[in-house]
Amino acid sequence: IDLCWRLKNLGYKIMYCPDAEIYNVGGGTLATDNPYKTYLNFRNNLIILQKNLPLSDAYFRIFIRFFMDFIAWIHFIMEGKIDFAMAVTKAHIHFFKNFWNNAKKRTDSQKPFMQHAGQYRSSIVYAYFIRKVKYFSELFID
Repeated sequence: IDLCWRLKNLGYKIMYCPDAEIYNVGGGTLATDNPYKTYLNFRNNLIILQKNLPLSDAYFRIFIRFFMDFIAWIHFIMEGKIDFAMAVTKAHIHFFKNFWNNAKKRTDSQKPFMQHAGQYRSSIVYAYFIRKVKYFSELFID
């Protein structure tokens, strides 16, 4: 995701081969019930937003992401998954400790207010939990 996003920001066109078949092991190295996987997912999502969104949008979306992460943190606590809640906390600590290093990784060629074709501009979280959208093809149907 990060590579494609950076390439789009540099003006490249992303293409795919519809006949290709890809087999995903689905967490082949880390099981989904591993708190370290949770840490990596939360940390990497924050870094990707910081590196790839236009500055005019990045920090607002990161703030929204923090709010959603807090809801996830509460959910983990309520389920008794303290180690997963701690993974979210560690991801945020890592993000803040490395904030300036990650900021330097932004490319100078990023165009402000850039909107890529095919970019879904609404909240997938809202679509999933409120509108009950289960499939990508349903996202664009109102």
